[in-house]
Amino acid sequence: MPASVIEDFKNPETEPLKKLLSLISDQQKARGIDVSRISRRARIQYASECVLALHVEVSELASSWPFASWKTTPIDRKNIKRELVDCVFFLANIAACFDIGPDELVSSFNWVLSNNYIRIHNGVHKSRCPDCGTLDCGHSESITKSKPLGEGINRQNDEPEAA
Repeated sequence: MPASVIEDFKNPETEPLKKLLSLISDQQKARGIDVSRISRRARIQYASECVLALHVEVSELASSWPFASWKTTPIDRKNIKRELVDCVFFLANIAACFDIGPDELVSSFNWVLSNNYIRIHNGVHKSRCPDCGTLDCGHSESITKSKPLGEGINRQNDEPEAA
């Protein structure tokens, strides 16, 4: 992991995240939903509803740009921002259902970020086998010398480009 990234997260600032989660919690309480006062079963049910709603929001998010080759709609940045915020609300509600606070979220973020950098360093996310085009197939002893993931792909029609 780059030193600057490590330094940025040694003492993470969680106050903005705490404020955001608090505002979302307050809004939920205004709607009559206080996860700190409901049963385990009710929390699980509510978290499940939030996961389903999150799927809907992600679909609405994807509809904000031409996500498929047949789509001709323009990119709607205003809607992208709204849908991202909707996703944050549902993610925050899910975290609240399981008593996961800002400090734990930041800690988990740091752990995932570190592991992602380790994977990148080890070549997992950047290379494909030069023989078959897959990762970790065993055809090549050093797949880190092969093409980076996504290289040679014509994004227009998703067919491999000629070598």
